[in-house]
Amino acid sequence: MNIKNIVRVFLLAVAVIIVVNSSGRMYANDYPIKQDPHIHAGFIVVKDGQLQDFSDPMYMKIEPCALDSHDDLTPEEQQLEKAHLHDGVGDVVHVHREGATWGDLFENAGISFDEDLITYINGNPYEGNIYNKEIESYESLVIFEGDEPLDKESYLDQSITRERIEEVEKISESCSE
Repeated sequence: MNIKNIVRVFLLAVAVIIVVNSSGRMYANDYPIKQDPHIHAGFIVVKDGQLQDFSDPMYMKIEPCALDSHDDLTPEEQQLEKAHLHDGVGDVVHVHREGATWGDLFENAGISFDEDLITYINGNPYEGNIYNKEIESYESLVIFEGDEPLDKESYLDQSITRERIEEVEKISESCSE
């Protein structure tokens, strides 16, 4: 084999390796690297018959998300990456960690509840502890706190839709992919 053929075979092998590695599968030491999720879900809170507004900057994660690498984040920053609000949108949660729960969002956004809650997920009553429920992509949570409104159905009808979540995904200024 002459040198030109060796170079051609070598370049072909490199090209194949690049194509295989760029097909969406990343490897380190022959093990797939697990990528952090980037999912979104919606929620509303009705307290004593009043829809709550969480679009105030006090509920937002202001600094840009560290999507490239989470290796150098402090424990506090890692917690904040789990689930948060940003861009002045107070009804769509952004999740960047496997296993993030609704409790993570409430902790990170500084949202607290005083009383027993009545919760619905995707329009169905949820009997479990909402703080421990893992946030799932495109789900919609409705929380009733305090006096249950007489027009509960109208609030359930206001639950955040998949279309609303997708709209927020399109306009998101930070944490976008």
